[in-house]
Amino acid sequence: DVFELSSITELIFDPSTFPNTALSAVRFDAEIFRSVPRRTYRVRGRLVKIPHNATVRSDGSLSFSGDFNGTLKTSKEYCNDPAWVLYDIITESRAGFGDFVTEDEVDKYSFYNASVYNSELINNGQGGTSPRFSCNIVIQQSNPAYTLLNKIASIMRASLYFEDSKITLAQDRPTTSSYFFSYANV
Repeated sequence: DVFELSSITELIFDPSTFPNTALSAVRFDAEIFRSVPRRTYRVRGRLVKIPHNATVRSDGSLSFSGDFNGTLKTSKEYCNDPAWVLYDIITESRAGFGDFVTEDEVDKYSFYNASVYNSELINNGQGGTSPRFSCNIVIQQSNPAYTLLNKIASIMRASLYFEDSKITLAQDRPTTSSYFFSYANV
C-alpha cells in the first residue's frame, strides 16, 4: 500500500467550459490496483463574508471578540455558520439572490445575534465540544427561492421575515421574558 507520486501536470484551459467550478482528475496505471480506487476529497465550500470581530475556528465555527458595529470583513473566509451561509445566499449575485437584494436590505444585526448563538460551543456528548449549529450543504437542484431560504434558516431553528424594509432573521432560542400575561392585563 505504498503510494508514489512521480509527477503533477497542471492544465489550464481558457475560456473555461465550467466557470467557477473545481475539477479534479487522477490518472494512474491500472496494473497497480485490482479495482478502481476510491477517491475522497475534502471540500470546504464557498467563502462568505463574516463580521469584522469574528475569527474562524478550526472546525469552521466563529468566535467573537468585542462589539459588532455592523461591518463585515472585506475579504471573504470559509465558515460553516448557518447565519452567514444564509446571508451569503441572500446577498451574493453570482450564486444567490444578490441581483435582487442588496446588503442594505438585510438586517445584519439579526444575523449576527443568530451567529453568536449558533457558534456557541456546547458539549457534543463525546467528551468534547462543538458549535451548536453547523451548515455543510450542497445545493444540487433548483428550488423556489422562498423554499430554499427557509430550508437553510431551519438548520438553526430560524425563519426570515420582512420588517422595516429589511430582511430579518428570527431565531427560536432561549431568552428572558419581555412581558408577563395574567388575567389582570388581558
